Amino acid sequence: MLRLQPMPHTDFEEFRTISVQNYAKALSRNLRINYRRAGQLAVEELKSILPRGFFSDDHYFYNLVSDKEDKEIGKLWFYINRKLKSAFLYDLMIFEEFQRKGYGREALLEMEKELKKKGIAVIRLNVFNDNRVARKLYQERGYDNCNQILQKFLD
Repeated sequence: MLRLQPMPHTDFEEFRTISVQNYAKALSRNLRINYRRAGQLAVEELKSILPRGFFSDDHYFYNLVSDKEDKEIGKLWFYINRKLKSAFLYDLMIFEEFQRKGYGREALLEMEKELKKKGIAVIRLNVFNDNRVARKLYQERGYDNCNQILQKFLD
């Protein structure tokens, strides 16, 4: 069983650092920009999304704890827009040693249960096209493409 354990604010800085690094890598790969510039963009975007960091309104941060492993196996971050009864999944992070063991699927299921309790009707997220494993996971859980950004590089 997997539990969503509210993240203590003392864990946030480490989470933020890892999240920015992962996002910068994805930006670098998908936008074909150098990692340094991607890192700057990732930091700027995170600052605009989380103006008060951990204490930004309507943002929820969780440690993912596996009873089977008896330890933390990842992190989860989502935002709730109460007016629209919607949520946006910003980050689902399963630590490398625990990947491909079904924990991503379990984390989504637990998040969905939590959001239903809060009266949320729809969950949105962004996944980069090159992240085939994540795309497959989301599709298997019933997430459908509602918007698509296409790009062409003019090399």
